[in-house]
Amino acid sequence: LRGREHRVITGLALVDAATGEERSGYRASRVVMRDYTDDEIAAYVASGDPFDKAGAYAVQSETFAPAAEVRGCYLNVVGLPVCELLKVAAGFGLRLDPSPSLPWPELERCPQCAARAAGRSGRPRKR
Repeated sequence: LRGREHRVITGLALVDAATGEERSGYRASRVVMRDYTDDEIAAYVASGDPFDKAGAYAVQSETFAPAAEVRGCYLNVVGLPVCELLKVAAGFGLRLDPSPSLPWPELERCPQCAARAAGRSGRPRKR
């Protein structure tokens, strides 16, 4: 991936336990990786950090910082596209209400995310 661009696609599905109704969606983002050195890769592997990651990297890693640029939903690359979750949940009549007790880390890195319109943190609530 070094010095190249790739796509990250994350799918999600919600099921209404009472009715069995299913709704799903996905989000795709493009990631441009920086041109990291062989020594940086060796140190990253030695740290053990890549071994519990889908795709072997964490875009939010401050020590390795693998991405030069994320185009699209940043939180998709982290692992949960909150904007897509809100869209799918809205199909069930759920909306987001601000709640300081449930912060969403990294939301500020996803400026186009619909969750930002609801505040920096939130919880789903039935309308």
